[in-house]
Amino acid sequence: MDQIPSAPPLVAALTQLREEYRRAKTNGIPPHQLRGLRIRLRTFLDEHRRALPRNEAAGLRALIEDVDHTLAGL
Repeated sequence: MDQIPSAPPLVAALTQLREEYRRAKTNGIPPHQLRGLRIRLRTFLDEHRRALPRNEAAGLRALIEDVDHTLAGL
């Protein structure tokens, strides 16, 4: 049976995704790569929604909205 990972490794993975988005936004990556990052963020949220602390899940949803806004501006 699958076990739910503890919150600290999830938060570390989320921090890595946030850092990747920050670099992507700063350096200007192609839209298809930004869409791929958005898919990874959404998948991460869907898979770990119950294990993430509430504030981290809310922050991830806000990050996904920011990615959507950035994609809309391209």
